Amino acid sequence: MTAASLFPDGPSVTVIYRRPCRTEKSELFGAAPHGVEAAHVVKAICRALDVGPGAIEVAADPDARHLRDHEARCYVLDALGARVAHVTGLSFAWLQVEAARLAGQGWKPLIVTGSAS
Repeated sequence: MTAASLFPDGPSVTVIYRRPCRTEKSELFGAAPHGVEAAHVVKAICRALDVGPGAIEVAADPDARHLRDHEARCYVLDALGARVAHVTGLSFAWLQVEAARLAGQGWKPLIVTGSAS
């Protein structure tokens, strides 16, 4: 695991998704003192949006460029550039780096089809 994935911005991360995403909100909490691992955030976003980490586009929240740590905010964009999720507690830089790292490793979310057994 890289240093980027070990030391993200905040002690917790909240992701709020836009419709038609089936997931409304993800709240991730990390173990003290390191906070939430960025890899867990990227994986949660990928699972909620049914995409691989290579498909995640990230943009800084223009109203939060000066904010750090638990106040950091950014957006996840779809292929057309529309905002599909708002992330609080993790900067766009951490999210971008970790998504690229996971994509480089070939990580993909498990796709479940049909009903649970």
